[in-house]
Amino acid sequence: MALFALLMIPLLVMTAFAVDLGAWYAQANRIQRAADASALAGVVWAADYQNPNKWDTIARDTATKNSYTDGTNGVTVTTQKINQARIKVTICADGQQFFSQLVFRGERLCRSATAEYVLPVPLGSPRNYIGTGGLGRSTDATSVYAPERLWMAVSGYCTDRVQGDQVASRYFNSPSSPNNGCTGTQNTDFSDENYQYYIDLPAGRTYNTDVIIFNGNFVDNGGSCSSGGYAGTNNPNEFCPGGLAGKPSMSTTFSLYQADGTPLDDTDNPAMSAISTSNPSQGCGSTTAGVNGIKTFAPVANNPGDSNYDFNPSAANFTDTGNTTNSGWWRICTIPSSAPPGRYIMRVRNQAAVAGAPAQANGSNAYSIVATPSTSQRLCNARTDTTCPKVYATDYMSVYALANGSANFFLAEIGPEHAGKKVTINLWDSAEGATELRIKKPTGTNTWADQTFSYTSQCGPSATAGASGTNVTSISNPSFNGCLLQITFTLTGYSPPADNRWWRVYYVYGSNATDRTTWSVSITGDPVHLIQ
Repeated sequence: MALFALLMIPLLVMTAFAVDLGAWYAQANRIQRAADASALAGVVWAADYQNPNKWDTIARDTATKNSYTDGTNGVTVTTQKINQARIKVTICADGQQFFSQLVFRGERLCRSATAEYVLPVPLGSPRNYIGTGGLGRSTDATSVYAPERLWMAVSGYCTDRVQGDQVASRYFNSPSSPNNGCTGTQNTDFSDENYQYYIDLPAGRTYNTDVIIFNGNFVDNGGSCSSGGYAGTNNPNEFCPGGLAGKPSMSTTFSLYQADGTPLDDTDNPAMSAISTSNPSQGCGSTTAGVNGIKTFAPVANNPGDSNYDFNPSAANFTDTGNTTNSGWWRICTIPSSAPPGRYIMRVRNQAAVAGAPAQANGSNAYSIVATPSTSQRLCNARTDTTCPKVYATDYMSVYALANGSANFFLAEIGPEHAGKKVTINLWDSAEGATELRIKKPTGTNTWADQTFSYTSQCGPSATAGASGTNVTSISNPSFNGCLLQITFTLTGYSPPADNRWWRVYYVYGSNATDRTTWSVSITGDPVHLIQ
């Protein structure tokens, strides 16, 4: 009896701790789930420049909904913004005690969660311009004045998808009968939205920003489309793969939308009507530069003679805002310095998306987009200049490559947060006229190396399998007319240079090669996720 009495006390203490320890584990799991939910809910607002504290409010409100309110019943909720895409939430609470309080003062339970969101990878340009083709005067390939040798492009609603536009062409006809009007198999990849670009303005800027389009008009020289539709390397007057065949040529609409606080939702960005409507000279609200930052360029029936345009921000023709019929530079809008920073959206559509447009529209229009400080206009590279605006494509990049010999195009920006993930590169109707294709990964400020990859091709409306390869560094004779070329690889041990996260696609072309194609890059993984 004496021994039993002596053992009762430690047995009761052990039982008390066993019960309370189990309760602490259960309570800690609830705290962890609340921290996870709070971090995930708040992180999507981390880049909201207009409401800089909204991420914190949302995170704390979410914690309250999960029964943890800062300052109530001993609860503390601590938040931290690590960067514009990552936040950390820590929740602490006193551990519940049922039996152990007689011999133990209690346990403080804390759990943290770090969440980030990853936007679609930027496509095509780390600079304040995209798609300037042969414009440029520098022989230094690293200079911002070096020709890109790549135009942005959009095809008409009735242009055959086989001609190279995966998204804007409504129909998929047989390759032997291109551009014969709106007939044939419907394109399952068609999107009425066509193409979208981001104009990313940095925080803290003190300058107004001119948004400029080059060659917004499709120029119809009578439907012959001689010399591939271009009159010289500096003059993208016309591009109509397959020939116009007497069909109506296309108009092109450029629409600019404001930045907002929901970077994962591009459907709610307001039009530019709320900016500078009281000051028509700034462009966005004027009738000469387009209503509310929207401008539709009609086709032009003759060659406007733009071959003398030089890509020089100091030249007067760089800010041509009064040219209503010919191609050339057109300022669609000036975004004032007082406007919020962030990602402004430029949408480019063929005339099928314009109310009252003709039922048919053929051809493909090549164009450029530039965003430059209004005063002391300049070209710049955001990899080395933090004050530089950025212009890049999202989701899909529809391009026209005009190149001889080798061509090294910027493809996509892939940050270190994607290490270990799978990358998929889709090239539609790729590499016509090319003899070799490689994918280049960044290794230094201006250096790249071959990436090993696997690939498959699928052709035709029925997606018939074609060429394939595994663990290769190049594709020889990579002509995939009317086919989707899919390249995949894993970012094993990926750690890019801090000043260069841009990948490239490298082609070797024959003489006077042209390539009308559509590119896209995706990375497997949830865009909003926990990392800790």
